[in-house]
Amino acid sequence: MRKSGSLLLYFFLGLVIVGLATQLIKSPGQFLTSILILLGITFILFIILRAVLNRRQGPTDPEMKKYKQAVKQSQKKHGKPVNPKNIKKKKKEDSKPNSRKRKRKKNHLKVIEGHKKDSNK
Repeated sequence: MRKSGSLLLYFFLGLVIVGLATQLIKSPGQFLTSILILLGITFILFIILRAVLNRRQGPTDPEMKKYKQAVKQSQKKHGKPVNPKNIKKKKKEDSKPNSRKRKRKKNHLKVIEGHKKDSNK
């Protein structure tokens, strides 16, 4: 599977190179124009994408960065914040009258009194 995929990729890359070479030989002016248009569109899309991604990240304020870091540290220490939906579910579970509390099992360990050796002598 991997060999056929790489062979197919090389085939298409070869076709692209042949197509670009023939366009460059037949009409170099049109080739340069299409390359410049392609670069311009790519640059514009890059600018738009970067602006959208920066907006999602929020402000680049140093105070905001410190706040986000503090929130992450707090979440690591105390766990994820509880959603209001989870609180409602817990209240419903706690209000059940038939819920039995688990009984503690007896500990079957026994303390054996021993004599300590006198280490001062």
